[in-house]
Amino acid sequence: MAAICYRFDLQDSDGIVHQGNTLYKLTDNDERFSKPDDFRAIAKIKIDPQFRGKIVFFAVDNADNTNEDQPLKNR
Repeated sequence: MAAICYRFDLQDSDGIVHQGNTLYKLTDNDERFSKPDDFRAIAKIKIDPQFRGKIVFFAVDNADNTNEDQPLKNR
């Protein structure tokens, strides 16, 4: 895994979630990103205490492939 990308989708007062405009990317050069081994990655994301909505995130591999918009697997 080369990076983790994420964005904040904000929920308005009516409960409707709107897609965020900014996509953040964490890589090996960022102190908030680490890879303990070949199978795990850790991203530390600062969240405003008043944040309402959801955080959308996806992985990027070394060939720039992503798992964005893929369904989660049940384990």
